[in-house]
Amino acid sequence: MPVQTVFDDDEKTIFRVIYSGRWQVQEAHLANQEGNALLDTIDHKADQIWDFTQSAGIPRDFLSFLRSTVTRGHHPNMTEVTIVAGMGGLGNTFLNLLKNVTRSPLLEPVYLVDTVDQAYAKLAEVREKRLKENLTKEKD
Repeated sequence: MPVQTVFDDDEKTIFRVIYSGRWQVQEAHLANQEGNALLDTIDHKADQIWDFTQSAGIPRDFLSFLRSTVTRGHHPNMTEVTIVAGMGGLGNTFLNLLKNVTRSPLLEPVYLVDTVDQAYAKLAEVREKRLKENLTKEKD
């Protein structure tokens, strides 16, 4: 399947959507449904990585897909953190367009990186910062 949803770790705290080859928006919508079913199986939050590193292009109607995805909102078991790997400069263009069109708080924070390894490194950084913030809140 050109768009897959998986948990990347045994603890099921990293949810990854993998776009491979030439995929279509309909396949991405189906993957969203499958991803929601996967997320329904956990009782904790998971961070997400959108992995475009194996994608052979972006469908013409991708911006509409992103807009509908952002408008629908995150699954309750998803954190607000999204890391997008492998979109290059196109990722910045789409992100800026979405921010201007939807004004959705779901677009913060979104991090753009080039590789899946960089996505994991950014996720580790985000999680460390989150842990420090939570410890500070507990002290107050």
